[in-house]
Amino acid sequence: MNESNSVLYVSICSAESSPGIYKKVTGFINGAKKNGFQSQAKIIEPNGIRGNIAFIRQILFAKEKNIIIRYIPKLGFIIFVLGICLKLKNQRFFIDVPTPMTNHLIEIFNGHNPRLQKIVNILFIVLMGSIPFLSCTKIIQYSNESSFFSFLCSKKILLIGNGIDCDSISPRLESPLWPAETLKLVAVGTVAFWHGWDKIIKVISQINKDETIPYNIHLSVIGDGPDLKILEKLVKNLGIQEFVYFPGFLSGSLLEEQYKKAHFGIGSLGWDRVNIKLASPIKTREYLASGLPVIYSTKDVDLAQNNELAIYVEAREDNKELKKILSSMDKRIIPHPLACYEFSTLNFDFSKKVLQILDY
Repeated sequence: MNESNSVLYVSICSAESSPGIYKKVTGFINGAKKNGFQSQAKIIEPNGIRGNIAFIRQILFAKEKNIIIRYIPKLGFIIFVLGICLKLKNQRFFIDVPTPMTNHLIEIFNGHNPRLQKIVNILFIVLMGSIPFLSCTKIIQYSNESSFFSFLCSKKILLIGNGIDCDSISPRLESPLWPAETLKLVAVGTVAFWHGWDKIIKVISQINKDETIPYNIHLSVIGDGPDLKILEKLVKNLGIQEFVYFPGFLSGSLLEEQYKKAHFGIGSLGWDRVNIKLASPIKTREYLASGLPVIYSTKDVDLAQNNELAIYVEAREDNKELKKILSSMDKRIIPHPLACYEFSTLNFDFSKKVLQILDY
């Protein structure tokens, strides 16, 4: 097979441990099929060296014309070599980079791995620089990359908003009553410091003690991650266990039930902590496609800051703007779920993104 419209997406991920990545890969393939591409995904379970070898083999022996991979920094030089091999076979090679490399370094530095491991990982990525990207056809990115990591390959970068498969999402048909005595919020994803959900927990503590505000705020933090214990401790220290819940990882109908109960979805509020100034989180898109308006920070590739379906909050540590917005929610009207869903199909669906990525 070497037809110009054949597509293979290769990624190491798991439907259980990394559902967001899994849904993105399968959603891309579905979007490609909608546009007439002969497309398939090769999902490789995370399995250390064996998983990496399987990843490399799938790329090296692929017959499709268009090969897309989710970038793995520790395989940087190997990916550079694979790009050369594919170019010699007249195949197109696309590297999907979920986070700009400079910001990825900050994530590593602030992570919970042993210090020596963090130093080794950072040194390897810095020493590789832009080399892994020099042999590819196009680099797919969702935020601005630094000049260091885009050296000699900046013209290959496609800055684009993340896509989702809207057909796989069933939007709710109505929103919960508002105004009401309780404003219900939901935050879904990996519980990590860059999501900044500690900010909204602190604001909830302040608002729920303010008797001049005619409602309380309840928040469900759905998911697991390295900072879950930190948030649980924060909630306990603030004495707001009755207002903030941690139901763990949910999917399918259980997650849909949480969406139906909520007035707003909470996006990432802490991108400033990893120096990201432009983003396009998948979860923001999934909220909207589910019929749920969002509150988010950091400029989004696909969202205007005055969009009535998404409330923009400047990413700051003092939380003043976030508190101001959450203190006056009774003056807002909840957008209709179908308006959220229709906006998503027009702006986020992979059927639109695929054509931009593959240049068809």
